[in-house]
Amino acid sequence: MMRNLINKLLLALLALSMLSLDACRKGNNGPSWDVDVLAPILKTSLGVKNLVPDSLIQTNPDSSLTIVFDNTIFRLSLDTLVSLPDTSIKERFDLPFGSFYLQPGQGIPTLNNLTNETKYNLKTVELTEARIRSGFVSFELSSSIPEMTVVSYSMPGFIKQGVPFSVSTQVPAGSISNPATAYVKFNLTGYDVDLKGTFGNDFNTILANISVIIDVAAPDSVPITAGDFFEIKYNLEDIITDYAKGYFGQYNISINQQIDTLDFFNNVTSGFLDLESIDMQLSIENGFGMDAQIVIDTLNAINSSTGTDVFLNHAFIGTSINLIRASQVPSPGYRFTYSKYDLNINSTNSNVAEFIENFPDLLGHSYDIAINPWGNNSNGNDFFYFESDFKVSLKLQLPVSFSANALTIQDTVLFSAAPSENGTENNIVGGFLHLDVNNGFPYEAYIQLYLYDNNYNITDSLISNQANKITAAPVDIGLRVTNKVLSRIDIPVDENKVSNILAAKNALIKVRFSTVPNSQILKIYAEYEIDLLLIGDFTYRINGN
Repeated sequence: MMRNLINKLLLALLALSMLSLDACRKGNNGPSWDVDVLAPILKTSLGVKNLVPDSLIQTNPDSSLTIVFDNTIFRLSLDTLVSLPDTSIKERFDLPFGSFYLQPGQGIPTLNNLTNETKYNLKTVELTEARIRSGFVSFELSSSIPEMTVVSYSMPGFIKQGVPFSVSTQVPAGSISNPATAYVKFNLTGYDVDLKGTFGNDFNTILANISVIIDVAAPDSVPITAGDFFEIKYNLEDIITDYAKGYFGQYNISINQQIDTLDFFNNVTSGFLDLESIDMQLSIENGFGMDAQIVIDTLNAINSSTGTDVFLNHAFIGTSINLIRASQVPSPGYRFTYSKYDLNINSTNSNVAEFIENFPDLLGHSYDIAINPWGNNSNGNDFFYFESDFKVSLKLQLPVSFSANALTIQDTVLFSAAPSENGTENNIVGGFLHLDVNNGFPYEAYIQLYLYDNNYNITDSLISNQANKITAAPVDIGLRVTNKVLSRIDIPVDENKVSNILAAKNALIKVRFSTVPNSQILKIYAEYEIDLLLIGDFTYRINGN
């Protein structure tokens, strides 16, 4: 707004002076004047944040910088394999043939103190203990008995605060042609579950005790006839296991290539760099109480812009890595302690420099995992907690210290060349754009500005390749920049270029850095920036009419 106001005042003063001169002339034929007006169009700074995201930058005590990346790139939970499954079991009890009577409070034959044992098929998994984090048990009851009945259902292996699960509910009177129904549902959160069966030597087994009696409040004896029945359907629903123990079986899991996004060098579009050092580590953690083996089949750095794919070469790639079981000793934030296997990766034992210098924006990785490769070594004492997992983490510490060769970064900024809001931009007939570049990097730079239309399509480039060289900032004996260096690029603007400049609302800045001499490794500090100021030096034509 201030720029527009100043421009308007300048134009108004110029116009008044021209009109005054014109008023002194005889025979006014509409003379015109060309005047020059300076106006700032673009102002911005590019720093290390344009190389890598701020969240990955660590500033060291001497103000030098380090890229620190620490992310979990792979996670595998086995809760669906070693948990109690959602289950629906339906049992129908047909009463004995013949007619007889039952008295109030009397148990129904075949349903009085019945013990029912259900064994789940969990393939090779043999669970002996579990704890339910959340979930429900529901009962759907159906009866043809012509009097209200009372159903008592207990699961002695489900215990919460020392008390076994037990419920009692009523089912209304029904008939063979029109059975009565009832539905009840109960929360199982926090129950410990014994899955060892009647004699304590089994697995995956739930015990239930069922008893159905005639309601003690029945006014008279109840006739039972051939065809009477009682049906019980119970459902374990939405079960999430908090803890489980047993033998988790022996099997293999293949994980085909996963693709994850990396944000190391989001704004780097091309070029090469030679890093001073790279410290990368893969950490493999086992949060399950069981033995395992993992094979990292592939780990590859993908640059989707260039289509370049660099596979990491290291002795561990394609090799089985033994993972011992987690321990049940609590650790900060966990009810167990992960077993951990660290793989150190450097330029001596791998091609990690080529891997990182590919400027990957995607990471590919694939695995093969063997569960209990040596069988039931724990004698049925495998365990897992709700938060247990296998995970692979990638850790990278990268000092921002390198030599560059055409290393290109970019940024999109606001661009506004329209000098006012009253249409005077239509009187621009040419002029110059002056780009002042204050370079605080110890690299020689080449700059290009592209204009965007409203849809971010490039409509024009402003700087010729012959005129865009920016001098590197000077360094002291310790190779640290002492001061910024100012360079100016003058950009001629003719009438053909004016329309694109005036229409643009955004501009793309590309800066291409190179080290001089080429092999010099230079450390980057937090204060390094390159400042850009674009000034419009336009010629306006003012008509006297």
